[in-house]
Amino acid sequence: MSVTERMLDTHPGTMPGIGRARLRACARECQICEQACRDLSATL
Repeated sequence: MSVTERMLDTHPGTMPGIGRARLRACARECQICEQACRDLSATL
């Protein structure tokens, strides 16, 4: 199970009928976090 799948599993908004736009927004936020994490570890 990927991090994104796990996040979606535990996300309070993941009820049947969740909007695709909201799902995309979640995925985008996740990518921003992952990028920031990589940038941070590159500077350490």
